[in-house]
Amino acid sequence: MAERRKDDIEVPLIDTHQFESLCQLAAGDNDFIVSVIDAFLPQLERIPGEVRQALAGGDGEDIARLAHSLKGSSANVGAQDVSEICRHLEKAAREGDLTAAGAVAEQLAEVARETRKAYEAEKARFT
Repeated sequence: MAERRKDDIEVPLIDTHQFESLCQLAAGDNDFIVSVIDAFLPQLERIPGEVRQALAGGDGEDIARLAHSLKGSSANVGAQDVSEICRHLEKAAREGDLTAAGAVAEQLAEVARETRKAYEAEKARFT
C-alpha cells in the first residue's frame, strides 16, 4: 500500500487493519469493496475544495461540518491520516480559529490527493 512521509517516517495512507476489516466484511465480494471505495473517492475530491470555500467565507460551522463528515467516512475505510487531519480541522473550526483551520485545510488537500491515488490503486486490485 502507498505511504507518505511524515516527520521523516513513512506512514501508510491506508490503515491495513481497517482495510482488511472492510475486506472481511465483504466476504469475497469485490464489487462491495469497489462500491465502498467509489463512495469515498468523491468525498476526497470534493470536501477539501468545499472547506476552502467555507474558509473564504469565514464559515467555521460549515468547515466543522465538512471536516466531521470526512473524518467519519475516512476512519471507516482506513484513511487514518485524513481522519486525523479532519479531527484537527474540526476542532480548530469549532474553536473559531480560522487561521489554524486554514493551515490544516492545506494539509488536508495535500493528503487527500495522495490518499485518493492510494485508494484508486486499491480499487484497481479489486476490479
